[in-house]
Amino acid sequence: MWTRRRGALVAAAIMVVLAGPAGPVLRALAGLASVREASAQGFLPPRKKPAKKKPGKKKLPAPVVMPPADDGTAAPPADPDGDATTPGDAATPGDGADGASGDADGDGTAAGGGAADGDAAGDVGNDGDTIRMGDDDLPAVGADVVISDADAAAARTSAGGEGGRKLETLAMAYGRMSFDLVRDPAPEATMGLRPPAEDILTFRLHGRAEGTGRFGRRAKIRVAGRVDAEVGLNLGNTLGVERYEAAVWDTYADLYGSWLDVRAGNQIVAWGVCDLLTPNDVVNARDLRRGPLSPLDEVRLPVLALKGKAFSGPLWLEGLWVPVAPANRFDLVIGDFALLGRNAPTRNERTVGAIVNGLADDPTLGLAIRPILDIGSPPANGLRTGELGARAGLSTRRFDLSAVFLWGHEKNPRIQVDPELTRVISETPADMLGPTQVAMAISQLSMMGRPAIVTSYPRQFHVGGGIATRLEPIGVKLEAGYQPQANTVLVKPGAGPLLGSTRDLPHLAVTASLDYQRGDRFNAVLEASHLRVLDVPSDQAVFQFDRDQLWMVAARLEWHAQKLPLSARFTGFVDLSSPSFALGPALSYQGSDRVSVELSASLYGGPAGSLGGLADHNDEVAMTVRYGL
Repeated sequence: MWTRRRGALVAAAIMVVLAGPAGPVLRALAGLASVREASAQGFLPPRKKPAKKKPGKKKLPAPVVMPPADDGTAAPPADPDGDATTPGDAATPGDGADGASGDADGDGTAAGGGAADGDAAGDVGNDGDTIRMGDDDLPAVGADVVISDADAAAARTSAGGEGGRKLETLAMAYGRMSFDLVRDPAPEATMGLRPPAEDILTFRLHGRAEGTGRFGRRAKIRVAGRVDAEVGLNLGNTLGVERYEAAVWDTYADLYGSWLDVRAGNQIVAWGVCDLLTPNDVVNARDLRRGPLSPLDEVRLPVLALKGKAFSGPLWLEGLWVPVAPANRFDLVIGDFALLGRNAPTRNERTVGAIVNGLADDPTLGLAIRPILDIGSPPANGLRTGELGARAGLSTRRFDLSAVFLWGHEKNPRIQVDPELTRVISETPADMLGPTQVAMAISQLSMMGRPAIVTSYPRQFHVGGGIATRLEPIGVKLEAGYQPQANTVLVKPGAGPLLGSTRDLPHLAVTASLDYQRGDRFNAVLEASHLRVLDVPSDQAVFQFDRDQLWMVAARLEWHAQKLPLSARFTGFVDLSSPSFALGPALSYQGSDRVSVELSASLYGGPAGSLGGLADHNDEVAMTVRYGL
C-alpha cells in the first residue's frame, strides 16, 4: 500500500521523465492554498512522517516543477497544521493567494508562472503524448525527493497515463463552537426597537465533498459541493445568526491540448503572486460574513467562467470570460460583522439597523424602509454584466513575470444615499431617531421622484503585474495593481458608509513579500502592502483609511512537530496607519489520518473606524473537530 507521501514522490518523477530535453518546463506558482486539490479544499492529510532516503534510489534532477491546485490556489507542499483548511489563510482587504513560494527542486530557481492556476500542470513533449498532472497527482513534493523507476511506472498508471479512466472522491466535515470573549451588555431599546445583540455562542457544521474523474490524458471533470448550518446565540438567549446553505462549489470540465488548455464551469481564478495581500486577486467574489480571519478557501466564492490558456516555451497567455458578474456576500443587520449591525461605526447607523431589523416585515412601515433593506440584497446580474480578463507571463529559471487585465465590476455595492436622508439620519440624536422619522424622509423623497438609496455595481478596469523569484532559502515577490476608477467611500472622521458619500477615484496598491520554507515542518511569510487612493478631498477621508492611504503588514507562521502530531499556526494583520490589528493563533492535534482537533482564537483591536477597531468586540476562542474521508 503506497502512502500519500510516496505517491507524491512518484508523481513528481513522472513530470521529469516525461518532459525530456525537447519539452519546455511549465513552471507553477506555489504559495498559499494547497499543493493538491484535496488539501486546498480542506481535506485532512495523513500525519507527517520524515522522508527517508533508501539505497538504490536516485534523486530527482533539477528543476522539478510542481503545479498548483486545480482550484486556482497555490500553497506550501503540505498542510502542516493538519487542520484541514488552507494553512494559515485569512481574508483581508485585497488579500489573495497565488504566490510563488515553492521551490520544489531546492535549486534556488523560481517556481511560478507557466501553470499558475492549475491549468496546464503537465510538461508537454513534442509528441503530445504526455499526461496532465494536477495537484491531486502530486500530494507532497519537497526539496529532497527521492524516487525509484518502479515507483514512477506505478504512478503513471495510477494517474491515467496509459489512457485509462480514473475516479477519485473525497469528503470532509467539521463542527466548530466559538465563544465570544467580550460580553457586551445587550443594547438599549430606542423608540421601542432594540438593536440586535452580539452573538456569544456560535455553532457551525460544515461539510464538503468532491469527485474528480479523469478520462485519459486529455480530459478531466470535477464536481464539488458544500453545505453549512450556522446558529448564533446572543445574550438574550435568542437566536442571532441563523444560516442553512448548500452550494455547488468548484465544478468544471478540463480539456488539455498540446498547446492550449480550456476550463469551463465554476472555478477559482487566483491571479497574483503574493500570498496574503495580493492586489491582483480580483476575479472571484468573497464571503465577508465571518470576518477578516476566515480561512481563504472558505472566503473565495467560485465564479462561473470559461478560461483558456495557451503556452509556448517560457511564454503563456490566458483568456477569461465570466458571463455573469459576481458580487461579495455580506451581512446588513444580523451578525457580528454586519454593515449596520452591533458593531457599526456610529450609534445612528446602529439605530438604523435596529429599525430595518424590527420593521422589515411591518405591513405599514416595511415598504417605506425597503430601500435600506435592499442594500444587502444580491444584485440581479445577467449576461449583460459579463466580464473579460487576460493574463500573460514569462517564466525563466530565475524569475517569473506576469501581467493581468480585467474589465469587470465592483464586488461591493456602491451605496448612494440621498443627501436629505443622510441629513435626517446624521443630525437627529440617536435616542430620538425612530422609524417614523426615517420612513417619512424616504416617503417624501419618493413623492418627489427621488430614490432615497441607490445601490449599484459599476464597471471598473483593473491592470497589474508581479514578479517572483527565489534567493534560497528566501522567496521574493513584488506585485502591484491599479484601478483608474474604483468605488471609494468618503466619510467625515468617525462616520460609516451609510453616512458617507461615494466617488470613483484611482487606487494604487503595491505589495512586497518574503517567504521562508523548509519542507513541511516550518514555513513563514511576511508581507508589507501600501494602498493609496488618489484625488481624495482635503476635508474627507476614505473609510477605514488614514485619510487617503493604508499601510498593512501581514504574517503567517506554520510549524509542525517532528515526532508529535501537533502543529501551530499564526496569522496576523496589522494596520500601521491606525494602528489596528487582527490576530489568529491556532494549535492543532491530529489524532489519526482522519480526525483532528484545533483550538484557535480571533483577536481584534484598534481605534474606532479602523480595520481592527470595527471588530474590536468580536474577540473569540473556538474549538474545531474535523473528520475526513
